[in-house]
Amino acid sequence: MNTTGALIGVNSQIISTTGGNIGLGFAMPSNMARTVMDQLIKRGKVQRGHLGVGGQSEPEGARRRGGDKVENGSLAAKAGIQPGDAITLNGKPIADANSFRPPM
Repeated sequence: MNTTGALIGVNSQIISTTGGNIGLGFAMPSNMARTVMDQLIKRGKVQRGHLGVGGQSEPEGARRRGGDKVENGSLAAKAGIQPGDAITLNGKPIADANSFRPPM
């Protein structure tokens, strides 16, 4: 909760070597937890999108490491995306894979 009492996160992991709490934990954003809950109630499972690409955020690094990857049969492959293609989102180059996540 924040200082006004609004829920902002749900605990997902707590680090403990002894079974007690050492003060280090991780939480998922509350809107993500809500989305998961809604999908479980409606469909009985959580469904996430998968584009089917992997690579580097900087082209030079991708070339040195053997290029980007496009999974056979993936949505990216069906759309004609090929290794080495630059991918943009709303006309702007993506910085990393997190750019594809919906806004929180």
